[in-house]
Amino acid sequence: MNALYGIFFLSGISGLVYQVVWVRWFGRLFGNSVHSASLVVAVFMLGLGVGSYLAGRWIDGRDRRGDGYPVRIYAYAELGIAALAALIALLLPALEPLAAHISHYTRGADGWYELSATSYAARYLVAVVLLTPVTTLMGATLTLLIRHLLSTDLSLAGWRVGALYGFNTAGAALGAFLSDFALVPLLGLFATQMLAVVVNLLAAAAALAWIRRAPAGRPAPETPPRTAPEAPRLVWGTALAISLSGAAAMSVEILWFRYLSMALGSHRAVFSLLMSVMLCGMWLGALAGGWCHRRFGRPALLYAITQTGFLLVVVATFAFISPDLYAEAPTRAAGAAHILWTNVRPIVLLVAAPALLLGFAYPTANAHVQRAQAHVGRRAGLLYLANTIGAVVGATATGFLLIPTLGMQRTLWVIAAATAASVLALWPTITHPGRGRVLGGCVAALAAALLFWARLPEHHLLQPAVPPGETLVTLREGINEVVAITTTGPGDFRLNTNGDRMSTTDVFAQRYMRAFSHLPLLQLEDPTDVLVICFGVGSTAHAASLHPTVERLDVVDLSRDVLEHAAFFEGSNRGVLRDPRVRVHVNDGRQHLWMRPESSYDLVTLEPPPLADAGVAALYSEEFYRLVFSRLKARGFVSQWLPAFQMPEDVVRSMVRAFIDVFPDSVILSGYLKDLILLGRRDAPITLDIEGLRLAIEANPRVADDLRAVHLGTLTEIAGTFVGSADTMRAATAKAAPLVDDLPSMEYVTQTTDVCATNQLPRDLVDVRQIGAWCPDCGTVPLLDRYLAVLSALYASPGFQRQGCFSTQSAGVRLPVRANDEVFQKTSYLRAVFTSPR
Repeated sequence: MNALYGIFFLSGISGLVYQVVWVRWFGRLFGNSVHSASLVVAVFMLGLGVGSYLAGRWIDGRDRRGDGYPVRIYAYAELGIAALAALIALLLPALEPLAAHISHYTRGADGWYELSATSYAARYLVAVVLLTPVTTLMGATLTLLIRHLLSTDLSLAGWRVGALYGFNTAGAALGAFLSDFALVPLLGLFATQMLAVVVNLLAAAAALAWIRRAPAGRPAPETPPRTAPEAPRLVWGTALAISLSGAAAMSVEILWFRYLSMALGSHRAVFSLLMSVMLCGMWLGALAGGWCHRRFGRPALLYAITQTGFLLVVVATFAFISPDLYAEAPTRAAGAAHILWTNVRPIVLLVAAPALLLGFAYPTANAHVQRAQAHVGRRAGLLYLANTIGAVVGATATGFLLIPTLGMQRTLWVIAAATAASVLALWPTITHPGRGRVLGGCVAALAAALLFWARLPEHHLLQPAVPPGETLVTLREGINEVVAITTTGPGDFRLNTNGDRMSTTDVFAQRYMRAFSHLPLLQLEDPTDVLVICFGVGSTAHAASLHPTVERLDVVDLSRDVLEHAAFFEGSNRGVLRDPRVRVHVNDGRQHLWMRPESSYDLVTLEPPPLADAGVAALYSEEFYRLVFSRLKARGFVSQWLPAFQMPEDVVRSMVRAFIDVFPDSVILSGYLKDLILLGRRDAPITLDIEGLRLAIEANPRVADDLRAVHLGTLTEIAGTFVGSADTMRAATAKAAPLVDDLPSMEYVTQTTDVCATNQLPRDLVDVRQIGAWCPDCGTVPLLDRYLAVLSALYASPGFQRQGCFSTQSAGVRLPVRANDEVFQKTSYLRAVFTSPR
C-alpha cells in the first residue's frame, strides 16, 4: 500500500502547482483582485468536491472484482488531468481579450463605474467551463483510492484515509513551496504547468505499473448496514459537521493571510509560505488523526476535541504572537536564507499548530461514517464535497462580507460559532459513553476562549497596518486590503494599504507624481483624453485636470476603499473626483485598457503599488506595454513610476528593456531623486521643444503655479529631470531579457522588512551628458549645465547608488559647485534637496 501513498503524493504536487498558476493567470485575465482569486479557488474546490462525490457513487457499484479496479480508474483520471491541464495552459494566454469582450461597466449611485453583474457572471462562466472538467477529475482521485484502500478492512478507515490524505497534502505543500520559490522563477508559468503535467503522467504510469505487480485481492464480505443512527443521521450529521469545519478553516486562512500581508507585505512569497506551512500542518495532522483513531478509537470524540483545540490555538496565537515578531529587519547582507527564515518563523508560530489540528477532521470523520463496504466511496465523496462547499462559503463570506462589515477581530466570533456548530452537529450521531461530558467541555472551552478574546484591545489585530512612527488618522478593513491614513506632521498625510506605504502628500512625492501628468501634457498640442491608473492620493489626476484642453479624465483603481478616502488628501488632489470631466472606474488598470478601443488616450500614466507586491508585474511587462501602445493615440505619451531602488539590477534592466522594446522613443527622468519616471511616446520623437514648453507654461497660469509649488517652476528644473536617453537605455539593457507575463521576475525577489536594505541602481542607466538627445535646444536654458553637473555628482555618489534611506546629508556628495553658487539660489529644487533631512 505504501506505493499508492507515494503516487498520491505526486498527485498533490501537481494539483497545488496548477492552483497557484491558475490563480495568477486568472488574476491577469479578470483583474488582480479578491474577486478573481476567490473565483478560481471556488471553482477549483467545488470541482474537487463534486468530482469526489460523483466518483464515489460511481465506483461503489463497480468495485466487485478485487483486482485493483479503482486504482486503474485513478490512473486514467490522472491521464485525463494531464491532457486537460495541458490544454488549459495553451488556452490561458488567449483569454485576456475574451474577458474584456464579455465585460462592460455599469454606473453606480455615486457616479462611479464598476463591472456589471452580468460581466462577473460571464467571467465566472468562462472559469467554470475551463476548470470544472479538470478539477472534477482531480477530486475523483481521492475517492477512488479511498475505495481501494478500504475494500478489505473498514476497521483501519481512520489510519488509511489519514495516511492517504496526509501524503497528498504533503505533496500539495511541496507544490505550493516549489511553485514560487523554484519553478516559476526559473521556468516561467507555462513551463511550470507543463512540468506539473509530466508529474500527472508519472503518477498515472506508476499506478498502472502497481496494478500489474500487485497480487490479486478479494473484496471484503459485504457488511450489512447498521440501524440508527447510521442513516441518514450518521452520514448527514457528519457531513454537516465537516462542512462547518471547512468554513471555519477557510475563514481563518483568510484572516491569516490578511494579517500576514500587513505584517510581512503583500508578496507572492507570503502566500506561498502560508500555504506550505498550513498544508504541512494538515499533513501531519491527518497522519496523527489516523494514528489516534487506530490507537484510541472513538473518532467522533477525537473530531470534537481537535476542532475545539483548533479554535483555542487560533485565539491563543492571534492574542500572543506579538507584532514584535515582524519588527526584525534583516539586511541583504544577512543572506537570503536568513531573510527567508525571518518570514517563515512568524508564519510557523501563527499557523502550524492550528493547521495540525485541522488535519484531524477528514480522517476522523471518515472513520466515524465508514460502516459498510457498499457505501465507502459515496460516503468519502460526500464528506469531501461537504468540506469543500463549507470552505468556499467560509472564504467568500469572510472576504466579501465579514471582514468589511465586522473587521478581522469580530469575525473570529463568527468562526467560533461555526466551530461550535461543527462540534454540536455530531451530537446525535455519537453513542459513546461520556459524549455529554466531552461535548459540554468543548463548548465551555470555546466560550472561555471568546470571553478572553473579547477583552483584547479593539485594534489588536490591526497593529501592523500602521507603520512605526506614524499617527493613525483613520482605518478601514475593506475587501481587498486594510486602508490606514496616517500622518507624520502638519500637511503630511500618508496612504497605507496592508501596512505598505502607497503614497503621501509631501512636496517631494507630489513633485514626481505631478510630473507624470505635466511633463507629457505640456508637450502635446491640445490633449483631450487622459487615463490615470492607480489613484493613490490623487496628485497625478489633479495635475492632469489643470490642463484646460483635457475633456475626459479616466481614473482607474482596483480599490474602492482607496478612492473613498480621497477626501483626506484634498490638500493635494483639490477634490478632483468631483470634476465633471473625471470618470472613476473601479477596476484593474490592465483590464480597463483591454475594455477600451484602440487609440483612446493622449496620455496613459500610472504609479503602481510597490514592485514586489503580488500582481504588480502585470503592469511592467512587455505585453502590458504593447497593450498601452495600442490604446494611445498617435504621438501619445505613457509615463510610469520606476522606483529602481526596490529591485536588483538585473530585474531593473528587464523592466527597462520591456519598455524600450515597445517604446523606442523614450527617456528616463527623475521626479525626485530615486523616484524615476519612464516616459515613452508612440509614433513620434520624444524630443523636448524648450520654446514650445515655455509658451505652453505661459499659456496655462494654473499649471505654472502648480509646477512652482513642487520645484518644477523653471525650464532649468524641468529639463534637469533628465537622467538617460533612449540610446542609454538600449545600451544598458542590451544583454537583458525583457520582463514578460510568463516570467514575472519582479515577484520573486527575496524580501526583507528593512526599507533601507535596497538595491544598487544600474549606473549605466544614468548619463545626463546625453540630454541633447532629448532636448536639442537645452543649451539655451540658463544654468542647466551647472544644474546637471550637481545632479550628476549626486547620481554618481555611493550613497545614491546603494543607500535605500537616502539623504543628501549623508551621501558624501562632492559638489562641482559651491553651495552659494547661483544655481542653488535660482533653483528651489536643489536648495530643497540639499537642505531637507529626508
